[in-house]
Amino acid sequence: AERGRHSNAVTIAPKFEHNKQDTTSCDTDGVCVELPTQSANFVFLRTEPNNSAPLLTDAGLHPDGAPGTNEIGDWSAVAAYGQSFVVAERRGDWTAVWFGGQKGWFYNPDSRRHRTAVPVEKRTVTPKDGKASIPIYGRPVPEESAYVNGVVPLPLATLQYTILAGQSYVAYDKKAKNDYYQVLTFDRSAPGDGTVVVGEEKYIPIEYNHRQAFVKASDVDVAH
Repeated sequence: AERGRHSNAVTIAPKFEHNKQDTTSCDTDGVCVELPTQSANFVFLRTEPNNSAPLLTDAGLHPDGAPGTNEIGDWSAVAAYGQSFVVAERRGDWTAVWFGGQKGWFYNPDSRRHRTAVPVEKRTVTPKDGKASIPIYGRPVPEESAYVNGVVPLPLATLQYTILAGQSYVAYDKKAKNDYYQVLTFDRSAPGDGTVVVGEEKYIPIEYNHRQAFVKASDVDVAH
């Protein structure tokens, strides 16, 4: 247990039979009903280490900054089984991880029977010194200078999220291929059809909130 408390990351792994969560289901009119408390493969993340603290928000689902909810379709504050996140802080039986640009707390006692995450060592990324924040991308896109044969450059797939200075996220070991194969027509008659555009910009895939995202290697320091 003590050794695990010094790990740089955790993988969400609640004991299904002991991990009971309260959820609601809402219809298109906004009418919500409480669902029976039942076992779940996720934990909710809160702004403070207590069960009464608000859930984390999400810039995509709650652009007004409102807290997330326990509605089954709202994954603003949901960390699911198998996902790994960098530990931001520990207090007693509570663990905080960097999640969606925020510090998210979940109940995680040392007991093997009741713990909801396991300690792991992971490769991580952090914004380079001097950068107050860095952008996050939905896919690796070649830089404009890489396009040839009349292929129209793709816009950067910038998401509405950022990583702030001092925050860290788990990086996948695999490398992201920064290329684009254009085929806009069946007979390849459009300008540039059949061209493979390969960029020089390097991207790193990361675990970010409830998805895989990408950061530019030039924006981050990598810790192994």
